[in-house]
Amino acid sequence: MDGESRSDGVVRNAFDQEFLDLMEELDETDAGADAEFGGPWRIEAAEGGYALLRAWEGAGQGDAPEAFVTSFQDALRFFASGSPWSWPPSG
Repeated sequence: MDGESRSDGVVRNAFDQEFLDLMEELDETDAGADAEFGGPWRIEAAEGGYALLRAWEGAGQGDAPEAFVTSFQDALRFFASGSPWSWPPSG
């Protein structure tokens, strides 16, 4: 939505367009990755292995898993590692 008014004079957005433009230019903080990959996670048995899904997702509902592993031990390693997708890039 932009900050323009509709014909009835009601503003569609409470924020000034200059502020919204500034927010678009800013980089997302590392906290965004933590929120994205922090979980909660769960393991769901699937054909050929195990799907790693967020707690509210389900392969039967059409949600794509974040990862797919062939052994239950590998799925547990995902949890033990503290969700490696949330780690900062190395190097």
